[in-house]
Amino acid sequence: MNFFKKYDYKIYWILKKRLKNFRIRLSILKFKVVNKFENEFEKVAIGNVYLWQVLFNVFKALIFISTIFFIEFIAQKTWINNTQLIPEWANFFIEYLPKPSYPKDESFITEFVSLIASVSGVLLALFYPILATIASSGYSKVNASIRNLLFIEPVTQNYLRKLAFLTAYAVSTLFLMTIGLRPGNLVLSILLFLGLFSLFNLLKLGSGVYNLFEPETLSRISNKLIIKNIRNVTIKERFFSIPNFQKYFRVKAEKQLDTLKLIHELSYSEIDVNEKSLLNTTEQVFNLLGFYLSVKPQIPINSQWFRERQFHKSYFETDSTDRELSINTRTYVFPKKESDNFWFENEILDIYSKIGNKLCDNPSQRIKYQYIRKSSFPLRLLGREFEFKLAERLLKDNLDFVKKSINHNARNSYNESEENLILAEGFIFSLRYLYDEYFTRVEFIDCN
Repeated sequence: MNFFKKYDYKIYWILKKRLKNFRIRLSILKFKVVNKFENEFEKVAIGNVYLWQVLFNVFKALIFISTIFFIEFIAQKTWINNTQLIPEWANFFIEYLPKPSYPKDESFITEFVSLIASVSGVLLALFYPILATIASSGYSKVNASIRNLLFIEPVTQNYLRKLAFLTAYAVSTLFLMTIGLRPGNLVLSILLFLGLFSLFNLLKLGSGVYNLFEPETLSRISNKLIIKNIRNVTIKERFFSIPNFQKYFRVKAEKQLDTLKLIHELSYSEIDVNEKSLLNTTEQVFNLLGFYLSVKPQIPINSQWFRERQFHKSYFETDSTDRELSINTRTYVFPKKESDNFWFENEILDIYSKIGNKLCDNPSQRIKYQYIRKSSFPLRLLGREFEFKLAERLLKDNLDFVKKSINHNARNSYNESEENLILAEGFIFSLRYLYDEYFTRVEFIDCN
């Protein structure tokens, strides 16, 4: 009797191993192909967004110039048809007014419009190289992530956008002149005004470049970028349901949060603190948190915007399958993954805590009191949303800050004791705002 079975032969295990390797390679190839197509789809989608933005700007420039031409045409027709209705005293007044004469030679108009187009085009082409030179020379010792904010500063971006539209207006006017539509005094006056406005704005912008690196300004720029990334993952946006886009915008927001942390770490020393700038920066941080809490319900719960975190359960908290696998493999219980839905709030509170750590050694108790009072706004929001875990952390940070800031002299003077009471009062106010909003919300729910 033959007791041998198929798995007793060596060839069986060789073929099984080769089949297993083949399946692994096939799975790897499948993953690479799918990942490649997903990346290409993401690139095409981003390219389409940029393409539509460019086309929309071109359309807006053409519509603007066409509207001015149309208004001027209607105004001329209305003037010609209603000349007889103008009273004689008005005609007498109009005759003595200085009136610009339209040039008989069309080449003068062409040269004027071409001059505006060329000057604005040269400014647009040289602006970034000049800005890069200033950043690499005047701010060579500044961290690169902070120095790069110079290129996305809102005033700079608005100026470049206006300069680009001025160039587009001049080019559109040249195109309309090519097809036989001559611009009137209204079109030429608007182009002249926009050209002079751009030139004088360049002087103002250049004088403020070296005053850009102020903490409040840098924080405002970073907050706008973070808010833009948050909006892109809400259900109101176009690609909110695509995981690659969700993760992409989360990574961008994380980089901006790191830049925001770096701004606060490098901007304030322990003694020399600009009170107004510090308080405004702290207020901007909490405004960012308030905006996020207001739009967070619009982010899908399974979105890749939320980080994944690993955690190990204890041996007695696991089920029989995990315990059996741990015993058989002689390893620890396999870690689980879950979504960290509060990673953004914790990052904001980390920034607030780091600012407080820098302020602890500052001698001005008044700044510390105002600093604690700034936390009343997020505590109201957290009390309204019943987010007590985050509120507890914020209150603990405030309490630790007050403990470190109180003067612990053996014999405090009257002023020192008064300052200590003011700090304690600031903490009590923050606690009161939390529970006031909480009970108000509870009463509102009970009434409805």
